[in-house]
Parts: sequence; structure tokens; C-alpha cells
Amino acid sequence: MSVDVRAHAIRALTGLVLAGAAMLWLAPAASADSERVMSYDVTATVASDGSLNVTETIEYSFGTAEDRHGIFRLIPLWSELPDGNRWMHPVTLESVSMDGAPVPFETSEDGALFEVRIGDPDVTIAGSHVYAISYVVDGALRSMTAEDLASGNPYGFTPGDVELYWDFIGDGWGVDIYQAQVIVTGPGSVLAAQCYTGYYGEVDACNDRISGASVTFRQGLLFPYQGLTAVIAYPGSAFTTPPVQRIESMPLDRDAGRVFVPWALVLGGLGLVAPPLVVLSLRRRIRGVDIPGAPVQFGPPRGLRPAEIEVSLDGELSSRGVLATLLDLVARKHITLSSDPGGFFREGRLDLAWWGAGTEPLKPWEERLTGEIFEGRDRASLEGYDADFAEAVRRVRTDLTREAVAAERLDPQAGSPRRSVGCVTSIAMVLAIAAFGFGAVTDNAIFYAGVAPVLAALTAGLFIAAFLVPDRETLETARFEAEVEGFKRLLDTDPGAARRDLVQRLGLPDYAVYATFLPYAVLFELEDSWSGAFPDLTQEQLHSTGLYLASTFAVHNLMSVGASTVSAASTPPKAAGGSGFSGGGGFSGGGGGGGGGGSW
Repeated sequence: MSVDVRAHAIRALTGLVLAGAAMLWLAPAASADSERVMSYDVTATVASDGSLNVTETIEYSFGTAEDRHGIFRLIPLWSELPDGNRWMHPVTLESVSMDGAPVPFETSEDGALFEVRIGDPDVTIAGSHVYAISYVVDGALRSMTAEDLASGNPYGFTPGDVELYWDFIGDGWGVDIYQAQVIVTGPGSVLAAQCYTGYYGEVDACNDRISGASVTFRQGLLFPYQGLTAVIAYPGSAFTTPPVQRIESMPLDRDAGRVFVPWALVLGGLGLVAPPLVVLSLRRRIRGVDIPGAPVQFGPPRGLRPAEIEVSLDGELSSRGVLATLLDLVARKHITLSSDPGGFFREGRLDLAWWGAGTEPLKPWEERLTGEIFEGRDRASLEGYDADFAEAVRRVRTDLTREAVAAERLDPQAGSPRRSVGCVTSIAMVLAIAAFGFGAVTDNAIFYAGVAPVLAALTAGLFIAAFLVPDRETLETARFEAEVEGFKRLLDTDPGAARRDLVQRLGLPDYAVYATFLPYAVLFELEDSWSGAFPDLTQEQLHSTGLYLASTFAVHNLMSVGASTVSAASTPPKAAGGSGFSGGGGFSGGGGGGGGGGSW
């Protein structure tokens, strides 16, 4: 299990940030670059009465440090189970030595941890020294039940067989461990054994060798905060009495529970519900201006291009907006477009060719985008990440944002109410983490049972409220959004009727109307309904518009390939993550014991 149940709880609340904090709490004051554990040997004997006798021999090098007195060792007295209860495994110290001779030491307990501090506070030491710590653990083993074996039993265990799941080298050491060895001898032959190393939760295997009643585990370098966990099974007949885990509920001061928990539930409930309700009641006031929907618009609002509309609405230019821009250039006869879906081992691709038959000149930002795509050539392809293309998209978004703000279609302060709520949310979250951490470290129930849960609930309520906060509108931005909604209704409400109206109003053939408004349908995610209004267009008609599609129904495939291709071309690739070897449900740091240590 975790070195410290409190630190484990903090990690569950705050994720990796407080995991690092917990590690730092256990870390030695010295730099891990200079101090190290040269060897860490554990010899353990499992007695027939279920007790675990452990001797740790630690060769510790203090490196260049000149102000050290010795080392300390933190041994967990209990571990937190997944159900929130405590698995008790008390420790009795037997002996302590340094370089084979007696040495001053002090012991103390702090909730879940038993600390052995070795050395004389009035004497400093240097170089390398060998420390030996012997202790006995009660309650480390457990008898397997039929319920345990019901979910999987690859080794053929029977109910009553005994399991030792133990962190022999804990993940709380803040220095490198150059060599690690664990030898465990039991009262009977080993039925099965498995070893896990690495950071908490990892399942990397280590070298193991079974010989009758003994099993040896070896591991080379362990980095700071990596541990070694072993799972060993023995026949139940080897024990005089079946080992039973001692399970207790998690401690919480009863008076504190009676006083703080009910109030925390009430105040936490208010903190969760109040922020969203306040935002909902003030939405109209926050929004500022609310204009009823404009009538149906038979053309793009103010003659804007798809990218200009998207940036004017939210200040962003998405991969869908870029693809809509390319389709708009096709409709205006500047380029032609076709797609290649790729295959199992090849990404999709967009193929573009310069048409040059357009009569309407390109806008400066369109020239920049096409110039980056074609680079003076007649043909180009988008496939995979292209840093220059990504930079061109970024600059286009910047230019269009500046134009939208100047034309008052976009208010740069529109999101300020949401940002304000987000700022308060962040503050509440930090306070919740701090309260929980302070309460856990100091064992103060007022903080971890009262203040922290209330702040956590308030954080959740503010997080929900942030999603409900509307953008602030000016008169001009509200008018523009109403015009956009009117245009969207043209493309969505009855595309068939829109087809007839637009043919009459614009005096264009059906296929030209389809190609002209397809970019906007793509922008608004209405391409399927818009294409459904033109099922009779032939391949030749589509080709005449610069769209190399077999039919309008092929637009779905074009979108699938096009959006992902544009996204890949304009988004830097992320580094791939690794994976571990599954070891039957166990993992490094998942057993009892463990802990850590360092120098002082």
C-alpha cells in the first residue's frame, strides 16, 4: 500500500500534484545526486504462526554531504484498503546496528508510520555505512477465500492457502537504490511467487527464483520513489493457525465526526448547488443584450466567409473551419479538392490543385493560407503535421480576430464573466487541497472532515457554474449572432425548400447552389442535411464545381478524412505513452508494508 495513508488520500484528491508533495515530504534533505543506497538486502522469514520476521541491511552512501547524522526508516503500521478500511500490521522493533555495532537510535509513531531514526544528533558522519534493522510484523498474511479465487485462479490455489502481499522495499525512498535483493523463507513450499517493481501502480517484473520454501527476488537500479513488491503463496497446512487480516475502520475522531460531518454535508450541499442556481438566475443580466432571432437569411451574414464567421462567434478557428474555408475556395473556383482515405498503415490525405478560374479576388488572409499550402506549385497535399501550415492557420486566426473586433462582431471581453468564475474556482480548489493536506498531515479533523469537503463541494459547484455562464453580449455582437442563427435555419430547417428558393434567387444551377453553401453547412455541422437535399446531383456536376466526389452522400467520407487531416496538419503530434506488463492484479506499492527513508 501507500507509504502513508494520509498521503495516499491526498493523492486521491489532488492527483499527481500532491503525490509529488507527499514524496517531497518523505524525501531527504540532501540531493539524490550525491546520496544513494548502494545495496538494499531484505531477509524475511514467515513463521508458522503467521508472523513476519524482517531484517533489512542497507548500505547507504552519504556522498559529499558533510552534515548528516545517519538515516531514518519509516515503516507503515497499517495500510488503506480500496474500501477505505485499514489493514493493521503492527511492528515490533528487535534490533538496530551500524557497521555491525550498536548505534544510538530513536523510535516514534505518527498515526500510520513507525519511524526509526538512527544516529547521534551530536555526531556527523560521511562516506558509506551499513545499517541493519530487524523487526517483527504481525498481521502481514491472509488466508485466501473462495470469493478471492472466484474471479480467477491460474495457479490452482484452494481456499485456505495463505498469501503474503508485501512491499519489501517501499516507494518512499528519495534516492537511487543501486542493487536490491529480497529473500523470503516460509514454513512450507512456495506455491507461487511474483514480483513487481517501479513507481506506485506499475507492474514491471523483477528477477525471481523459487527453491523449496524460499524465494529470492533481485532488481538492479531503482530510481527515487520506486519500490519492490512481492506476492507469495504458501499452503495453508504449513501454518498452525490460519492467518487472518486485522481490519479496522478508518480513524475519525468521534466528536469531530458528530460535529463537523453533518455541517460539512449541509454546507457542502449548499456549495454544490448555490453557484449554478445563482448563475442561472443571473444569466440574462450577465448576457447583457438578448435580441430575438432574426428571420431566415438567404446568404451568409454580411457576406462573410466561413472562417470569418467562426472567428467572429468565438475567436477560434477549428479544423472544421479550415476545411470549410478550403471548400469555399473550391466553390469560388480557385482550387479543386479530393480526398484519399488512406489505409491501415497510412494516414488520410487531402489533395488540392490550383484551378485559377475564380473571378472574385482572394482576401489577404486567404492568399496567406493558399500560399502556404501550394508554395508556388500547382498541386499540393495535406498529410501529417506541417509546422508552416500550422503557423499560417494561427496567423489567419489572429488576423481574423483583429478584424472581427474592429467590426464589433466579436467582443474580446465576452468571456470575462466565465473567466472570473473560473478564477474563483481555481482559488477554491487550491484552498480545498491545502485544507485537506493540512488536516491530513496534522491529523486535524476540523480541516479534513469539515473545511476540505465543503471547499471541494464548492469547487464542484463553481465548476458547473462556469459552464453555465453565458458570454457577455454587446448590441452589435448580439445582432451578428442573430443573423448567423437566421442563416443556419436556412440550411437546416428545410434544406429542400432552401434549394428551390436559392435557385430562384441566385439564378444558379442546383449543383452551383450546393457547392456555394456547402462550406457553411460544414461549418455549422449541417453537411448531412444539406447534402440530403441534393441527392440527384451527378458525379459530372460535382466535378464541374471542383469537388471530386462520386455523389453528395460522399461528403460524409470527405468530412471524416478532411477534418482529421486538417487537424493533423495543424496540430503538433503528442508523444506516445508506454505500457506495463500485467501481473495478475498486483502492482508495485500495492501490498502492505513498504514505507521509505532517507538521511538526516
